[in-house]
Amino acid sequence: MLRLTKYLKPYLLLIVIALPRFEIIQSLIDRLNPVTRENLSGMMVIRTFNMQEFEERRFDRANMNVTSVNLFVNRVMVTMMPFITECLSQKCFQRILRRRISYDVWIDEQASNRYADKLYAVQKEIA
Repeated sequence: MLRLTKYLKPYLLLIVIALPRFEIIQSLIDRLNPVTRENLSGMMVIRTFNMQEFEERRFDRANMNVTSVNLFVNRVMVTMMPFITECLSQKCFQRILRRRISYDVWIDEQASNRYADKLYAVQKEIA
């Protein structure tokens, strides 16, 4: 357990940093959508009053905010991807499941291994 915690610390830190950014992305996209909608629906008005440059700068500002936060979150997720892949792999899943079954139910190791294999097979069929 101690070794697992030692390896998890950097990833937990990345998760703590990245998760709030997803909410920020959502709010930034909520700000970008009206700008885009106004540009598309009011194209003739914008051309009439010669406001193309102003609207372009307005869209670029909103778009750059979304892009920068998205790039940061994607870099964090790329860093975490090897760990996520390992955790979702068969060996890791079975190891965790076997330990959980043997600790919780207090059954012998062979029975917990058979039970874990059956649960994994069911999970694989469902997916």
